[in-house]
Amino acid sequence: MRTVIETITPEMAAAYLLRNKSNRKLSKPHVDSICRAILAGQFELTHQGIAFDERGNLIDGQHRLQAIVKAGMPVKMSVTYGVCSDSKMSIDAQMRPRSYADALAIEGDQQATKQSIATCKMWMVLIGNRRPNLFEVKDFYGKHAEAICGAYRICGGHKILRHGCVLAMMAIAIEKGHEQEIIEWADAVRTGVIKDAWQTSATRFREWWLASPKNGGEAIRIDYCRRIYSSMDSWINRKGLSKLYARESIDWLKQ
Repeated sequence: MRTVIETITPEMAAAYLLRNKSNRKLSKPHVDSICRAILAGQFELTHQGIAFDERGNLIDGQHRLQAIVKAGMPVKMSVTYGVCSDSKMSIDAQMRPRSYADALAIEGDQQATKQSIATCKMWMVLIGNRRPNLFEVKDFYGKHAEAICGAYRICGGHKILRHGCVLAMMAIAIEKGHEQEIIEWADAVRTGVIKDAWQTSATRFREWWLASPKNGGEAIRIDYCRRIYSSMDSWINRKGLSKLYARESIDWLKQ
């Protein structure tokens, strides 16, 4: 095998893709994620790149190449030639992918825990970025770390409050200036004890949450967030709830 560094133009990437004879199914969201990194100038040269077997067939790197074509920009990348075709099964099979939290911790951000990054990603989903790349997560987390870490402190590890959807909504509320109200709301959710009728906005959420499944896809998580918002917003405005409904939108996210 030999590895060289090449500046791969969109035209070169398209030509290399013609040599893609057998590879895994293309993930368009992953291509989009790499493309955004390229356009933002965040795609950096590493030992990871593309690879061809001894017959000249592309056996690794189709997503990177598709992203170069889509971005319409040249990218400097490692290119390995002469990889044994029998070793295709080993590509990526011996690798444990780094999580977002792993990657940020390596850069020295020890507050970027798995829980706080999950909170960050849920917040990004709510505003429409449903498959953020590492650089987008890093940038977003940097802008909102204070609110996210504040929500994490308020939750105190409680089994309801530590859920990513609840943490995301607490962080959004904190950033909107409602930290004290959310501290009180969280205490009512944690204990189930209230003093006034309007505080049923917290206990209705608690009852609904304890009776609901805690798994599901993105649409389910967004529904959870809208219900949490309904409870929090009613608490802040001192309105009780007879039943917890999902709001059509989360007004706190509007500019």
